[in-house]
Amino acid sequence: NLAPVASWLAGSEEDNAGWRSSSWFGSFYKTSTPWLYHEELGWLYSLDDGASNAWLWHESHGWLWTGKDLFRHLYRSRDGIWLYFLKRKNGQARFYNYATGKVE
Repeated sequence: NLAPVASWLAGSEEDNAGWRSSSWFGSFYKTSTPWLYHEELGWLYSLDDGASNAWLWHESHGWLWTGKDLFRHLYRSRDGIWLYFLKRKNGQARFYNYATGKVE
């Protein structure tokens, strides 16, 4: 039994074997816990912010905030920086840092 889908993932459709697809968030595997595996971002711990957006904990970046009208843009809480998710390269998610102008 999978947990209900959070409001920020409303509209995502179940594909197969627990994988879901979202028109804006992409493909991800939803576990019965707040953890999910995003096809490009990797493992994320997700919390619904109550306004149809989400806080996502990412191993390298800590807490990131995003939502349907924001994603590929993510706000990184630890330093107040906006990031733009570029792609997964060599097994790691790559982001453009608007503050530094560099890819990390």
